[in-house]
Amino acid sequence: MADEKLIYILGDDDSWKPMDNKDEFVELVESDDFSAKGMEILVKDLPFYKDAHLIKVEDAVETEDSGKFFYIKFGEDYASLNGNVSVIHEVNEDIGIELDKDNVFDYLKFFCFFLTDEDGNNYFILENDQSEFLVGRSILDKKRWFRKFNGSEIKETKPDYFDITTRVLVGGYLYDARFEVKPDGNVEMQEDVMIGPI
Repeated sequence: MADEKLIYILGDDDSWKPMDNKDEFVELVESDDFSAKGMEILVKDLPFYKDAHLIKVEDAVETEDSGKFFYIKFGEDYASLNGNVSVIHEVNEDIGIELDKDNVFDYLKFFCFFLTDEDGNNYFILENDQSEFLVGRSILDKKRWFRKFNGSEIKETKPDYFDITTRVLVGGYLYDARFEVKPDGNVEMQEDVMIGPI
């Protein structure tokens, strides 16, 4: 698990590619509140879907005020990934999901990143001290974030049902959590233990 290469949601790991026909997408998402004109639009495949792609829209030059916006294209449809996982369930129902032991941790990381709690906090899955969410952090930070951590683990409890234990960051607090991931992509947190603040 510790050496496994996982999907990289935020930064550039060479798997993000410029979007073809981006003018059509820009027109599709344009509104009074948001414009993607002049922004960089990148696309990447997701290992658990055959016909869906993650889309990242960001400022071409990063500044303090830069933001990242994520969408998903599934079949011929698009949806904004805005913290409501009902969109992910819709994708799973519409085009199907193919989970196995090699990609289920990727899926958990993806699912939780686009999930928010009632205070608007994202769930960051921290698989190990090489997690993308720790890029640029000091050795001291990494040691603190992974104190009392026994490592991430995946178990297939019955065909296509997976039990995953890992470290999670939510709202400035660290937890050791156990999730069940079902064949239809439904994720349930079975237990969590607070480790403390970061």
